[in-house]
Amino acid sequence: MKKREHDAKSLPARTKIVTILAGTILLILSPAASHGQRHGQATPAGRGEEENGKRGETIATGIFHRPTGSFTGAARVVTRQELRAAGNTNILQSLKNIDPSLQLVEDLVNGSNPNALPTTRVRGQFGHPKMEKEYPPLFIVDGLEVNIERVIDMDMNRVETVTLLKDAAAKAIHGEKAAGGVIVIETRQPGERPLQVTYTGSLDLLSPDLTTLETNVTARPTRVATGQKHALRVEGGHKAFRGGTNLFANETTGVMKGSSRVTFTGDVSLSLRLKNLFLRDDLEITRGRANHSPWGSYSWYTRDEGDTTSDLPLAARNAIANTEDYTRTTRVTNNLLAGWNAFTGFTLTGRAGVTSTRYRARAIYPADLPSSGMLPGGLLAMSKGLYFAGDGTACLFSATVDARYTMNAGKHALLLLAGGNVNAGDYSYTTVTGQGTPGTDLDITGQETGNGRLKTIESATRELALLGAIDYSYDGRYLVNASSRRGDDPRFGRLSRRQHSWSIGAGWNLHRESFMEHLAGITLLKARASAGYTGTPTPDASDYSIAGVHEWNAGIDATLFNHRLSLHADYYVATTDDLLSDVALPSSTGFTSSVENLGKVQNTGMEFRVNYRAWDDPRRQGHVNLHASGTRNASKTVKLPDPVAPPGTITNDNSPSGTTGILGINASFKGLQLNAGVTYRVDEQLYSQTLVDMVESAGRSATRAVSRFIVKINTWTLSSVNLSYDLDRIQAISRAGFRRLRLSFDASDVARLSSVEIARGTAYPFARSFSLSLQATF
Repeated sequence: MKKREHDAKSLPARTKIVTILAGTILLILSPAASHGQRHGQATPAGRGEEENGKRGETIATGIFHRPTGSFTGAARVVTRQELRAAGNTNILQSLKNIDPSLQLVEDLVNGSNPNALPTTRVRGQFGHPKMEKEYPPLFIVDGLEVNIERVIDMDMNRVETVTLLKDAAAKAIHGEKAAGGVIVIETRQPGERPLQVTYTGSLDLLSPDLTTLETNVTARPTRVATGQKHALRVEGGHKAFRGGTNLFANETTGVMKGSSRVTFTGDVSLSLRLKNLFLRDDLEITRGRANHSPWGSYSWYTRDEGDTTSDLPLAARNAIANTEDYTRTTRVTNNLLAGWNAFTGFTLTGRAGVTSTRYRARAIYPADLPSSGMLPGGLLAMSKGLYFAGDGTACLFSATVDARYTMNAGKHALLLLAGGNVNAGDYSYTTVTGQGTPGTDLDITGQETGNGRLKTIESATRELALLGAIDYSYDGRYLVNASSRRGDDPRFGRLSRRQHSWSIGAGWNLHRESFMEHLAGITLLKARASAGYTGTPTPDASDYSIAGVHEWNAGIDATLFNHRLSLHADYYVATTDDLLSDVALPSSTGFTSSVENLGKVQNTGMEFRVNYRAWDDPRRQGHVNLHASGTRNASKTVKLPDPVAPPGTITNDNSPSGTTGILGINASFKGLQLNAGVTYRVDEQLYSQTLVDMVESAGRSATRAVSRFIVKINTWTLSSVNLSYDLDRIQAISRAGFRRLRLSFDASDVARLSSVEIARGTAYPFARSFSLSLQATF
């Protein structure tokens, strides 16, 4: 990776978010093609309903679809209906209310700030916070890798399925960037139907949750916020040609005054089928603006009114002064897909995608502000005024070609895949930070101001990879999966530029055995196991081995009593070794430290989910489903050098242990649907910053993080409630020409019970959200 970096001052915290957000794009470089498959027959990657068949028949890997019956990995497929019933905020918030193995780490500082990107984990933490950065999951939308910002800003009504890939058998084909798991999102494609128009609109209400923040001035920086979403979808076509367009506007208003996130997205999808040839092109344009609150940190307002050291006067004046603090993003993505059924069982597929993104950030705190106190990001206002400008561009290109062959001969079923991909990315980001600005009306471009600094980051990435996969099953009973990926990436240095990841899995469909035939009511009983290896996304390790994750997983799937009871359980172990660490050296050597491969972290856990259909009455369109799920994960440091972890310190405090799960109900009766979920955390160990700040460090110098500040906490949260009714059941409405008219009410994080009170949302409060939405299809 080529990289040039100029000296600069530390940027405000919210500005760092912009830089990290832009930098995230550098990891989005492996393209992937998506293919349809039904009953073992290869089809082009149109992924229309007839190409894929029923969604439950295949597992989307982001590269191709694997048949569910022969799949030996750990994965969870979530449909659009399930996603929408679990919330109306965004895709990730709904997904974490469905599967507890996906964790959005609770940000006790930034709370519900709409412009703060969440820390996301699948099955715990694979790295170590004091040695290497976290390994977030890889996000793939329609075969192209994207960053978390795009996923959060997506219209949930565009989603067809979300597949959560958890173990090596499911994710190794994506290489080192998949070390932290993979989330595959497939959008709805135009169907074979007459012209259809669907409108979805919602009114959102957010109320600040201040129950754990003791203050006498809470009313000043917070508000009850209102937001809105509007989505319009037009689609139609026939077997040879289909088309569709979507328009989406989302205004999310935060509970801190002046904060908001507004996005506008438009996309067009066209597909053409001529005999054995399939073509599809998707164009998407998104423009967004993130407005940061001028009121600063909420912690400024949580002090007693008698405290003479309070920064409240400065903060209040900041809020009414001529300030600006925003980030703008413009993104254009085009995704072209071509598929050719050369002959029976053989499909050749190619994909080319390009994404161009422009970033613009501005923060202006004029010179007429007070000359003492703190400005956002911890910058001292020693000289009056602050100016920050950030401008960046990112252009990513990816191309993939693969060939797939499927064969069914008697009791033998075989799928072979071979392909390759090329990635290229160019990124540039320039910032100007200045203090001591001349006045309130600022117009500064490309120059230093006062004691400010200029900083530019430029980078270019190139990657080439070969991949392959094989699925084999004998008589539908004995299953074998294997996958391999070998990539060449100059970012990983001389010794590690060639990355090799692999996986192998085996399964046994016991319900197909003859000795199980006399056991009535068993629809599915599968035992499976997998093992594999992936690298980790840690570039610039020129003379060292890249950290790698060795994983193995064992699981069982069962559907019993004629589909009334289903259960899934997994046990897994993931070991990350060769973590890079700074090792202290004697000063006589001329250096203070060197980098060595020294660390090892072991991530162990188990998870389960159970669904029981307690009542089913198709005649009255009624049912009651009860479901429960849970996961227990422990991330343990196996090896860590002393300079990183002095005796008595916490070595992996950012990955709390304990059991997390969801208890829920899904019910319907004559067009009325109810979905509700309670999230529980039992015996969770957390580092209590509240105990440190309020008790241990009160009036004293900073306290070192030690294990005696870890507390056990039990928490129960009413995380989601969804109530909807199909109004088109009313004759007067159905006669008006509506194909569907549904009214829905949603509530999130309504109530919370905790065995230990801790300060939550110290810089930006948490919020309870409520939403009323209407969906109409003509």
